[in-house]
Amino acid sequence: MRRFKTASYLDLLGSPRIFVHDLSVLPTYQKIPKYLLGEGKFDRAVAIAQPEDVVLLSEKPDPDYVHWLQSVGLGTRHLIMLPGKKTDPLVNRLLHHSVKKTLNIALNNQKKNSQKKNVVKNAVLAPYYADKQVAKIGKQLGIPVYASPALSEKLSGKVYFEQMCKRIGIPILKDTIFHVDDGLERFQSIIKHAIKTTDQVIIRGDFGSGGKVTFVIDDNKPETVQNIFLRTHHHELYIIEPFFNAICSPSSLWFITKEGKIFHLQTSLQLIEKNVMYAGNEYPGVPKNSLVQQYSYRIAKELKKEGFIGIFGIDFLETTKGVFALECNPRVTGAMYPWELVKLMEKRHGTINAARAEYIQTRRITFRKVQQMLETMLYDGRRAEGKVIPYNVGSLRSPHPSIALVGMGSSTKKVRELFEKVKKKLS
Repeated sequence: MRRFKTASYLDLLGSPRIFVHDLSVLPTYQKIPKYLLGEGKFDRAVAIAQPEDVVLLSEKPDPDYVHWLQSVGLGTRHLIMLPGKKTDPLVNRLLHHSVKKTLNIALNNQKKNSQKKNVVKNAVLAPYYADKQVAKIGKQLGIPVYASPALSEKLSGKVYFEQMCKRIGIPILKDTIFHVDDGLERFQSIIKHAIKTTDQVIIRGDFGSGGKVTFVIDDNKPETVQNIFLRTHHHELYIIEPFFNAICSPSSLWFITKEGKIFHLQTSLQLIEKNVMYAGNEYPGVPKNSLVQQYSYRIAKELKKEGFIGIFGIDFLETTKGVFALECNPRVTGAMYPWELVKLMEKRHGTINAARAEYIQTRRITFRKVQQMLETMLYDGRRAEGKVIPYNVGSLRSPHPSIALVGMGSSTKKVRELFEKVKKKLS
């Protein structure tokens, strides 16, 4: 059996890295219900960025959070606020003539203060997601994009991925592809047939992200089905399949270099709320050489064959009926941020046996208040075990406030206990 060593996304990218990690770069951003979306999670890259990196931001991050990161030796001072209004399209803001000038100043200042040669020449654009628009941005900035824009657009659709899995023999759930323009009657007919298998049906938007365009139906009442149909988007595809209760929901992160080398970043267990909503990850995930690892590697080889480069994540479902591939996200995923922080902590403090990342609902509070509430549980730069690191605090000021943290400990049990304490403090 092939054994996989885990690697680091940051190390594989090279440096300095120019991060553009606002969710609004997703082409389907406008289709995701805003009450589910909250903030654009623009500040996640601020936590993982290294001192030599530059982060392009659509909003100003919480200054207390930036100061805290720097106090514990995390983050970068090179934070560039994009010109324009919050409501302006992100692409337009990135293409503004002033961005290239400001970025060049930041990189040239590093060149003066660094012993490394070719700081500017080695810069790489690391987007959250890369499509043709992002490729255009890279060209405008004069910085290569470490991604595959054309292939990313194809893989963003769950239908394309399912066709790939069928082609290479990866098990997927038996489903039916539904086009909204086919109408309500066709929708009702598919659900009526599918619900006979498991008494529940799951409907996934072909453009979803983190379960944000996913519905579960447990009855075939006309009013229930009609209500879901009215919440779909015209001219879009949906995947309708029987809903199986999961034993676990593994998620596997991989990276393909420009030279065609395949690296496994990490496999974790997804924390799923209400059966469909992504809420975090737990490490370690599944044993090495499991079916998830074997299937993932087979998919990675197929993507390499097609010319894909960069990071991607594959979600699976393990049931009593077997392990099934669900979707491939040809981009950075929510699991990457906490994993990179764990890797950074291991470089500083040695092996970390277990970690957990979770989005925690809070009341509307400031990060300074979070610091006061968590006190000694917050990472202090001296040890990682028994500590938490916040990596998304921008959502604290959203209509539905939350904070994302990664916690580390000697065992899964210890980390879960740590999070119970954190939740009590933040509730």
